Amino acid sequence: MLRITELKLPIDHPEEDLRPAIVQRLGIASDDLLDFTGDEEALGKPIGGDLREGKMTLPVIHLLARSDADTAALIRKIVLERTVTVEEWRDLRAMLAASDSDDPSA
Repeated sequence: MLRITELKLPIDHPEEDLRPAIVQRLGIASDDLLDFTGDEEALGKPIGGDLREGKMTLPVIHLLARSDADTAALIRKIVLERTVTVEEWRDLRAMLAASDSDDPSA
């Protein structure tokens, strides 16, 4: 189940068709989530790229809001060094799951 609690859309004219804006924002949210939970082979691109590029996506923001100092330190390290080991990635994905940050309905 996907629950959207707030979706800010640019509304200049009441008659404006908002479907493209809604689809775009949902697409961005889906891409952010797939960057952590997706399969690299199925996606056709490396996973975890957003975080290594220093992008603070919704799953990371959600995790940071619920994290301890160790989790925040790991995220900071990955962003600053622009790299992540297999073990760090496994730990980060476990942290995302434990905090429900990988669940769009949470």
